Amino acid sequence: LSRAVWSLKEVLLVGFFLQIGLMGWPSLAIFSGAVFLALLLPLKAALFFFILIRFRLRARTAFLSALALTSYSEFTLIVVKFMAEKGQLDADWLVLLAIAVALSFVIVAPFNRFAHVLYERLEDRLTPFERAEHHPDEQPVSLGSTQILVIGMGHAGTAAYDFLKKRQNVPDHPHKVLMVSGIDSDLNKVERHVHEGRRVVYADAEDPGFWHRLRLEGIKAVVLAMPDSEAKRIASQQLRRRGFAGLIGAVSSYPEEEKELKAAGADMTFLAFNEVGVGLAEHIWEALQQRRESAKAEHSPVLTGESNSL
Repeated sequence: LSRAVWSLKEVLLVGFFLQIGLMGWPSLAIFSGAVFLALLLPLKAALFFFILIRFRLRARTAFLSALALTSYSEFTLIVVKFMAEKGQLDADWLVLLAIAVALSFVIVAPFNRFAHVLYERLEDRLTPFERAEHHPDEQPVSLGSTQILVIGMGHAGTAAYDFLKKRQNVPDHPHKVLMVSGIDSDLNKVERHVHEGRRVVYADAEDPGFWHRLRLEGIKAVVLAMPDSEAKRIASQQLRRRGFAGLIGAVSSYPEEEKELKAAGADMTFLAFNEVGVGLAEHIWEALQQRRESAKAEHSPVLTGESNSL
C-alpha cells in the first residue's frame, strides 16, 4: 500500500508541475530568480549540517541528513499555489519556485546517490565539527565477547543469526561456544529482536566512525546481510582498513554485486535467490527421504514368534 500510494504521489506531482508549466513561459527575470535560489542550496545544506551538529549528532549523520534535506520541498508549491489563487501572491512566484524546486532535484540527486562516497572523502574535514558529547543514539557500541557478527537483522540476517546460534558449540569443545551478535540501524528491529531473545544492538555499519570505535580482536567472522549494496561495500572496506583478517561473508542480489563486494574485501558472497532455491531443494529432498524411509518401514516383513522359533 505504501509503495502504491508513493507511486500515485509521484504521478500527481508530475501533473502538478505540468499544470504550473502550462501557466506560461518563464521570463528571464523569473528564470534568473530560480537560478539564484538554486545557488543557495550549498548554504542551505551547510545550515542544516551545523544545526544537526548542534544537536550532538555525529558528522556522518548530520552530513547525510543535510544532503537529504537540501532540495526545496514540493509542498512549498502547494502553499504558494493556494496563496496565488487567493490573490496574496503573484502567479509569477509560483512559476519561479517551480523551476527552483525542479533545479534543486536535478542538482541534489547525484549527491544523494553518492552520499556515502562523498562522506568518506570529506570525513577528515567534517569530524572536527563534532561536539565532545554525542547524542544518546550516537554513543559507542560494545559487543562484548562477540566472535561472529551479523550486520543487518532483516530476513536474511535473522535467518543467519538463528542458524549460527543453533550451531554455536565449538567442535571437540562442548563447553565452549561461539558468541553470536547482530547489529542493525533500525531501533524498532533492535527492540523486537531483543524482546525475542536475540543479542542485537543498535549501530550504523555504514558509519566509518563505528568501525573506528569497534574492537575487532575477538571477532572471527562477519556476515553482511544489509539490503543496500553500497552499505555492504563500505562495511567490507572499513573492516579491511582496520586490519580485520577474519572471514567476511555477504549476501548479494545480483552477480555484478558479487564482484564489487569481493573487490571491497569480502571473502565469499551468496546470491540470495540462489540460496533460497538451494534451501528449498534441501527441504524437499529431506522430506522425500523421510517419506521413502516411512514407506520402506510400512512394507518391511514383520517377524512373528513362529518365524523366530524356526
